[in-house]
Amino acid sequence: MGSQNSKVYEHQEYDRNNAEDIPFALDGKHPEIATGAFGTVHKVKGETGRFKGVGAARKVISFQATDLSTAKCKIKEEAEALRRARHGHVVSLIMTYFYNKSDNEADFVIIMHRADGSLQDYLADKDSRPHEQWFGCLMGAVAHIHRLGIRHRDIKPTNILVKDEKVLLADFGISKRQLGGKIVTTTPDQPRARTEAYCAPEVERGGTRGRLADIFSLGAVFLEMLLAHSYPDQFRELEDHVGSGNDKSYAKSIDKVLSWMISILPWMNDTEQDPDSVDWRATLLFLCWQMLHKDRDQRPKAEDLRSWWILQPSVLGLESCNCIRDPAADGPEHYKLGKINESLRRAYENGHRLMVDFLIQRGAAISDTDSLVAASKGEMLDAVKRLLEMGADVLGKDKDGRTALHYAAGRGHEGVVQLLL
Repeated sequence: MGSQNSKVYEHQEYDRNNAEDIPFALDGKHPEIATGAFGTVHKVKGETGRFKGVGAARKVISFQATDLSTAKCKIKEEAEALRRARHGHVVSLIMTYFYNKSDNEADFVIIMHRADGSLQDYLADKDSRPHEQWFGCLMGAVAHIHRLGIRHRDIKPTNILVKDEKVLLADFGISKRQLGGKIVTTTPDQPRARTEAYCAPEVERGGTRGRLADIFSLGAVFLEMLLAHSYPDQFRELEDHVGSGNDKSYAKSIDKVLSWMISILPWMNDTEQDPDSVDWRATLLFLCWQMLHKDRDQRPKAEDLRSWWILQPSVLGLESCNCIRDPAADGPEHYKLGKINESLRRAYENGHRLMVDFLIQRGAAISDTDSLVAASKGEMLDAVKRLLEMGADVLGKDKDGRTALHYAAGRGHEGVVQLLL
């Protein structure tokens, strides 16, 4: 067991003159965990000081730069941002350090807590399966880093670790983050990074890896989590569409994937079934379909996903994790709702478009008047406009005898007021 002090992050610099001071060394006869185009990961163990006995994972990223000092400052800033992104489902950094090889070449080394395995292991192992609550845990983790202005840029099953049955978002691809054109990141004897299997269409075309690209990648991961064990036949169909190995690409096959998802939605959701008893897997399939939208502007934001999870009606049967109810985060308090129609009203009132669309697709329905009043409370301009076009009565009153205009004016929703007048 390592010291509790090992939880305190630090950053250092080393070179050949003080290399013996590096506190971590390879652990075991076969320490390699993984090797990729942007770094090699090994099992290591602390040998000195407060790190003595601490089991960890070490990732080494080699880079070159004409101005090494500036490059190192940028990388250190990125590492510091990740250190601040502490969350119950984000892997913890123990330390980082530079190992200076020459005037223009160095290794950036990340020491992080070691996991039991990755989500990929769970997807591949027939005897293990992802926990239902992991969906919400990952939604919360991505929403958390996005609120801090951090983009992951490389969400995929191998970058989601599992420790003590708990998922941890890891490997934020520091080597690929805004480091400028003068920095070249390499791993010896490894090819340059290919187009990643889980990247968004805009990234595959050479665009920026923004927050909404993270959402696409997370949607692809969720789809595999949903199908791998519960629906193995459909999982094999998905693999036929996206390919495998180096040929796997959601971006290149997204048209086929989205069409296929639409084709199996009726199979997963019996339209004759009471909306209050719809299987939760059908609801997640619908969510994945939205996350994988070709147009990034049509994808839900991470906070929308978090709100979707919080606002889910209890009938969906999804387990919840306390992490999703972070009291420091923006958003509504967690509550479980007994019926799907009540969920729709509350979603309108809280302005959660994703949840409104989802619940309507599930078969939820409330009166036009109640919808208009609730949408006006939540300042949902598009919904108010749509309801008015459908003939909703502006003068209609709720059970308290108040109109939509009353609530909109009282809450200062000027745009809604203009639509209602």
